[in-house]
Amino acid sequence: MKSVTKLCFLFTGLLLVSWNLWGQSGSSCNDPLVAVVGTNHTDNSNGDQWFVFTATANKMVTISTCGLTTEDTYVVVYNSCNGGAITSNDDNCSTQSKVAFNADSGQTYYIRWRNAYTSGSYDWVLNERDILPGDVCENAISAQVGTNHADNSNGDQWFVYTATANKMVHISTCGLTTENTYVQVFRGSCDWLDWVGESGWACGGQSDLSFGADSDETYHIVWRNWNTSGDYDWVLSERDILPGDLCENAISAQVGTNHADNSNGDQWFVYTATANKMVRVSTCGLTTEDTYVEVYNNCNGTAITSNNNYCSSQSQVTFKANSGQSYYIRWRNTYTSGSYDWVLSERDILPGDLCENAISAQVDTNHADNSFGDQWFVYTATANKMVTISTCGLTTEKTYVQVYKG
Repeated sequence: MKSVTKLCFLFTGLLLVSWNLWGQSGSSCNDPLVAVVGTNHTDNSNGDQWFVFTATANKMVTISTCGLTTEDTYVVVYNSCNGGAITSNDDNCSTQSKVAFNADSGQTYYIRWRNAYTSGSYDWVLNERDILPGDVCENAISAQVGTNHADNSNGDQWFVYTATANKMVHISTCGLTTENTYVQVFRGSCDWLDWVGESGWACGGQSDLSFGADSDETYHIVWRNWNTSGDYDWVLSERDILPGDLCENAISAQVGTNHADNSNGDQWFVYTATANKMVRVSTCGLTTEDTYVEVYNNCNGTAITSNNNYCSSQSQVTFKANSGQSYYIRWRNTYTSGSYDWVLSERDILPGDLCENAISAQVDTNHADNSFGDQWFVYTATANKMVTISTCGLTTEKTYVQVYKG
């Protein structure tokens, strides 16, 4: 009888230990491992792995795999299991990850190491430190006209600037560093930030951004540590607003050849259609600059069409223009600060230009012509069938097809 009792006790103990290990697998937000200040270990062999950390004071928290592994890591941080991410990072230092965030005392944070790019295991560190000037929007560093200095070694760094007049403001790291910088600008107070613009990769891996500033308006400038943990100089300059700087003072575009200059930032043009036409805007064959175009039908809306690399690194868009409607054409300085010619051409609307006048497609061979843009076809099924659409073996053109119902 004693032997049976002992066996039952040992068996129960094994069940308890097994359940405890399974219960701390980190397989989900509801089943996280406990993270400690210092070194932790993640294993992505079974998928994402979750950790939980509760802040003991108002601190800046840094989470990093930099210098600890060669695995391609990816981290996401949440403040609840049902909320959106408060920060995330993939490649801060080569293919490793680093994030920093302001942690509130008593708040629980959920740390998710994704297996998006690795199924390996690796160490990572969690550190706390006091909040320094520039760590958060609320204690941003005052930016001055001229040279400023940013330091991303502890994470993002915030600056604040108040415009003294209605001016074009230019923010840039071009020619000042080899760090891969990324800047975002917001207007308004920290509890209600309104996005103004952002830039990275404007001149190699650096940032270059221009925006129209209103007199006495406060702007918050944040240098992200998404791609660097280094420090670097950056410049802030002001100048008078020139034609084409803003949508509201766009330059008139003509049918034929026009000229864009991105040396001072984005440049805007306006074109008013005289009839219902198909309009093409293009830099193809006109420049070696890496151009990027967007077209809007008002100054406060979203782009109706845009393009970056239609023909090598040049741009081309085609759209239907309605008679009497003004269209705003924005040549971005995202990838160039040069100047170049571009053309605007009009033509009558042909069959297949629009969904509304699609060409009838037949079973068997059809012919598409993209020389002036997208081309639409319409097909009505005669029975419940599997339909195959293909250009395989029929052309060397790089084709792309989309199918819609209704």
